Amino acid sequence: MTRWRKTGTSRKGNVTMMWVAGLPIFMVLFLFMASLAVAWMQTGVAQKAADAASLSVTRKMDELVNREIDARMVEALQRGEDPYFAVLGTSGKKRGLVMQVIRRDRDQLVEAARQYLRKNGGGPHGVITFFEDGRIQVEARIPFKPLILEDRLQGLTVKGRGTGPAREYGSWLKEVSKIEF
Repeated sequence: MTRWRKTGTSRKGNVTMMWVAGLPIFMVLFLFMASLAVAWMQTGVAQKAADAASLSVTRKMDELVNREIDARMVEALQRGEDPYFAVLGTSGKKRGLVMQVIRRDRDQLVEAARQYLRKNGGGPHGVITFFEDGRIQVEARIPFKPLILEDRLQGLTVKGRGTGPAREYGSWLKEVSKIEF
């Protein structure tokens, strides 16, 4: 006599099918989580690069503003005027001094930012903002490199913002000025 097997489902087959069907779902979920981790790490790199660039631009701006104040005070002394009042006596004179330094020395400020962005892992493009609460702010941009959906997420960037220390001449400007590079 022949014994026929029961026509029910096999437990071994169910477990195998669950693994075969679940593995791609697990891999997609894992790649999504890994992409989030990559974005988080790239944000840290962008933040570090932006912080370094903001300190560099602040240091360069200190140098340029002090040089301009010294040159204007020497000229005022040679004309026989009170040097402080001639250069920094009114809020309009202070604002004009800072705006002239930003306009005239724009390329030097951008180069200082680019140098530190590159040195700290950032890209060559960003934004310098004069003055957020008396501080110079730099925004660094890094291209996002995801592990999944690379074709759909192409061209996205990860941004980091760094803010330098507060300076007195930062309060001389009432409006915010930006330089994109």
